[in-house]
Amino acid sequence: MRCAVFKNLPHTRTINSRVSQVKVGPATDRGRWREALSWDTTPSSVPPSYVIAENSMITGSLRHLLLRMACVFLMLPSIANSSGSDIVVPWTIREPEMRGLSKMLEHTNKGDYKATQRIAKRLGKEYVVLAQWLRLRHDCVSQEEVNDFKANHPEWPSPVERTKTAVMTSISEVKPECGRLRKSAVFLNYSTLPRDALISVANRLLWTKRIRAAEYIANNLGEEGLTTTARISFRRNKKDLDSIAVSPVFASMSSDFGLMYDYISWYIKNRQISEEILLLMSSMPKDQKYHRELWYLYRLYIGEIMYYKLSRFYGTAYALARDCTRLVDASTLPEVHWLLGWIALKCLEDHEAASTHFTDFYNTARTQEHKSKAAYWAARSAEKLGNADESLGWFRLAALHKTTFYGQLSLLQLGVNKVLLDTKTIRYSNLHYLRCRKNLFAKIGYMLSRAQRDDIADLFVQHAIKTTNSPEIAGMITELALSSGNTHSALKGAEYIGSKLLLPASLYPQQYLAVHDDHKEIMLSMIRQESKFDKKAKSRSNAIGLMQLLPSTAMELARDLQVEYQESNLLDPEYNIMLGRHYLTKLLKTYNNSLVLALAAYNAGPGNVNLWLKNLGDPRKLESPGELAEWIESIPFPETRTYIQRVLANLHVYNGMSGKIMTLGQ
Repeated sequence: MRCAVFKNLPHTRTINSRVSQVKVGPATDRGRWREALSWDTTPSSVPPSYVIAENSMITGSLRHLLLRMACVFLMLPSIANSSGSDIVVPWTIREPEMRGLSKMLEHTNKGDYKATQRIAKRLGKEYVVLAQWLRLRHDCVSQEEVNDFKANHPEWPSPVERTKTAVMTSISEVKPECGRLRKSAVFLNYSTLPRDALISVANRLLWTKRIRAAEYIANNLGEEGLTTTARISFRRNKKDLDSIAVSPVFASMSSDFGLMYDYISWYIKNRQISEEILLLMSSMPKDQKYHRELWYLYRLYIGEIMYYKLSRFYGTAYALARDCTRLVDASTLPEVHWLLGWIALKCLEDHEAASTHFTDFYNTARTQEHKSKAAYWAARSAEKLGNADESLGWFRLAALHKTTFYGQLSLLQLGVNKVLLDTKTIRYSNLHYLRCRKNLFAKIGYMLSRAQRDDIADLFVQHAIKTTNSPEIAGMITELALSSGNTHSALKGAEYIGSKLLLPASLYPQQYLAVHDDHKEIMLSMIRQESKFDKKAKSRSNAIGLMQLLPSTAMELARDLQVEYQESNLLDPEYNIMLGRHYLTKLLKTYNNSLVLALAAYNAGPGNVNLWLKNLGDPRKLESPGELAEWIESIPFPETRTYIQRVLANLHVYNGMSGKIMTLGQ
């Protein structure tokens, strides 16, 4: 009788002994290995640091001793490659199991939930629960059924998004995904609900930007729906609404916060700033319940003042922003401090006040973006005050956040022209593999990713990551998502893990673009911001695919390239990137290779960019990164400001990964 313990066996090796010859490899019957170690030793399973070779003569007591030895050996560390593509899968997923899941998804899509359940029962009890989850996700079921599932399976991710249920739960037990406009009458049961309840529902729908649903209700309310109808007109930004402003609807405007809010928003966007609108804003109730809406109105008003350089209102703008420090909650307070500092710096030229506000901004900031932004502008304020040492200290603080736009500007200020990420090898132990193997949601997410159902897979991947208390296991789940082709989930996972575990391949994916591709780094940077590498992404404005192209724009681009256009093709990564690349090339040519202007036009449209060139000046004529930062911050669209800054920040990281230096592309 012989037995041996072999360390780090390759996938195929021949072991000689006096009694037998055992061949370890993919073609070997591994029943006894599984019996000894309670796992499968196929290359796709946990890579054992030690494998026990035995023959049929091993006694029970010796087998028990060997098993205990194996458990001790398993505690020894093994090294896993952190590139994502080489990570070892901790589960044995055989073809019948994968095929069964694909059939379950196929039947679910057809609405044949009985067939889904039949297949699930053959696969195992966890698949039976998954079949229930899939039905709740796809079918029109009652809220009671959803609640029962949550009560019976509290550890599972919710099959229904909470934000969508919030609108309807107070008046209906029906899941809102089923509330397509034509079904609204059935779900809301107009014949039994009081009119006040319907008006309340319509208003809540407006606050959640579900305008078409609110309009459907308002049309069934007659005269009682006039206020809601007026709000809808303002929200749709119709131009000739002055007649509404003097109609009987406005007689009770001061008591209707929603109507006042929508009217003032419309007025600021379509009329010149005046004392009258300021007076109306001042009369709005300072209700804590509406603090976000009030902050939006104030920010909109202040933005118009600064954009059009209405100097007579600068003091008013500063006072309004200062009032918000007592009104908003902690999550919005950093933005208020930023705006106060910006007004003080750019409009009032009060550098002492600016320095104070940017310091407050830094102290209340919670994100890397906000920290670096606060520190950068505090440094600029200190420069204005002649405090060179204080300015240098702030620049160094901002530079700690080197993946952000302002962190990178600070690096340039400090004489560093390249962004280099830490690329330490991540060490996953066998214990990490075992714990990951026991994570059911990680396995489901991985299998759904392999089945190319990234939309559902993402829910399980993120749930698995957020419910583990180990950064290493979260890192493994993230890298498994990347290795299965689910780049979107890997990126989201890496962002969630953050500084606890740096995963460069997941944080800055390089899928879909060839090494030699023109504008490779720029395209990757745009995709990372546009869709986070979600090839099926679709925005509220109907922008589609990796590069978030509007169908109307895509049709024009396809015509330029003389290729066939079908909207469904925009979900194909290669086709989407082809059109997006062509659009970027056109914009770069239009703006003489100014990347900042091309990005602004890609996000907000060339028409808006041409207006900004008239009102803000031409950034191509600016001489320093600091001046360019000021120009970007003067753009009146917050989304476009953020978009340009994040794409440039991504670009500098991708350039660093390719050994290139930073370029702001003025």
